[in-house]
Amino acid sequence: MIESIKLFYDDECSFCTKSVVFIIKYFKLPETILIKGSSDHKIKKIMEEENSWVLIDSKMKTWLRFSVFQQLISMSPRFQWASSFFSLRMISIIGNWIYLIVAKNRGKFSIFIK
Repeated sequence: MIESIKLFYDDECSFCTKSVVFIIKYFKLPETILIKGSSDHKIKKIMEEENSWVLIDSKMKTWLRFSVFQQLISMSPRFQWASSFFSLRMISIIGNWIYLIVAKNRGKFSIFIK
């Protein structure tokens, strides 16, 4: 089931690439779900319009921003236990707020990821 998940990321952004690879490895998810956003014109347009990574789940539902992180948590064999916490409304609001700050300042945050 997880093999049918597609996680599109901005491969033209080194911060984004390094972050998503780190998250996938740390969450113990298969790297096969990673897909370069530039490989699909429709997805790339969504990514640019929404300033977000994009996750397409096994039911073909599209997830953006912090909800992608929430979905990855729920799929993670390492952190699945925390998915109910990360799905709380207040955590979602704070998570999306943080996501937007990071997305708008990717260049500045890239210094934290080598």
